Amino acid sequence: MAGRCASRTMTASLPRASRAPALAMGEAVGIAADLALSGNTIPRDIAVEKLQQALQQQGAFIGRGQAVPKGL
Repeated sequence: MAGRCASRTMTASLPRASRAPALAMGEAVGIAADLALSGNTIPRDIAVEKLQQALQQQGAFIGRGQAVPKGL
């Protein structure tokens, strides 16, 4: 799941441009895995709102009900 977060041409695959989305996707996948294990379920069955709340508690910017961070 985390390894398939972007699809692009070789020219568009600049290391600096792809690093942030990959890190964000990896954080979301890790939290989803934790929620699934602690809830004895599979990631697909986790409520999106629950995952978003967990991400926000970790300091992630998901764009809902949050001020845009300076510099973003």
